[in-house]
Amino acid sequence: MQEERKLIFLEWQQKEVNEWEHLKAKLEVLEELEKMIENEAKNSEFLREEAEKLEEIKEKEG
Repeated sequence: MQEERKLIFLEWQQKEVNEWEHLKAKLEVLEELEKMIENEAKNSEFLREEAEKLEEIKEKEG
């Protein structure tokens, strides 16, 4: 009986570690996605500013 309890405990403990590792991996993926989204937002803002500058140049020339 004692050995069975020990095995159950070890199995539970391993399951907890696996779940922790899984959640940690998910968090890392979410952090990477967040960085990608931030970079895309910066790129979009840069492109918008460049388009505005080009529009101003066209208006001055036109």
